[in-house]
Amino acid sequence: MKLKFKTAVVVSLMAFFIANTAHALTKKDLHWSDDKRTVTVLNTIQFSKPSTKWDTQTSSYKDPAPVKWVYQEAGPNPEIFLRYRADVTGKTAHAYANQVKDELAGRGIHVYKTEDKVINGRNVAILYANSGEDKYMVGVWRHKDLGFLLECKAHASKFYRFMYDFNQAISSVRVLQEAGY
Repeated sequence: MKLKFKTAVVVSLMAFFIANTAHALTKKDLHWSDDKRTVTVLNTIQFSKPSTKWDTQTSSYKDPAPVKWVYQEAGPNPEIFLRYRADVTGKTAHAYANQVKDELAGRGIHVYKTEDKVINGRNVAILYANSGEDKYMVGVWRHKDLGFLLECKAHASKFYRFMYDFNQAISSVRVLQEAGY
């Protein structure tokens, strides 16, 4: 029992530290395509929503998840969050994925599978997770000291129905420049 408590405390402290390393983006850090389907972050990395059926929503630029796409339908809506972190650890996307796993664990999300892939010439870690009645597919990228992830979430009963869309969003990611921001 004491070990579980200590582990929970360590994971919670790590999640707190990770969440506090998120730096606020400003409006000028996000550049949208004319059709509002694609967003470029810090002139470095580009993400596109899977289709026009997904509504684009922006949250506070102080939020470490400044953009989300929502598929409006009856019941719980599937969502895709673009999350951003500065000063990430590890030298690769796969090493950074371990930091993301700790952050997810701190939020009560259990990662049960990890895949290492190369998409558009970039190393990407794909995490599969669940929490309560929700399932997640998370794409993790690292560029210099920046970390980016697309957190795709749907109710377990709808998750596999949206796997194509989630894969479309993750496959859309392009690193535009190596020189940084």
